[in-house]
Amino acid sequence: MDVVAARPEPALTDDLVDDTALLRGAGLRVTAPRKAVLAAVRANPPTPREG
Repeated sequence: MDVVAARPEPALTDDLVDDTALLRGAGLRVTAPRKAVLAAVRANPPTPREG
């Protein structure tokens, strides 16, 4: 996955709980390097789903 940042990348945390919740909220399974996946999700946060 190539990630092109339009703005400086926010600081990534090592908080596993936070990162896991962020990835699950986006409906992603980690198939790319963790840092690239997190950067992509943080650049385009998931929108809440209406059920």
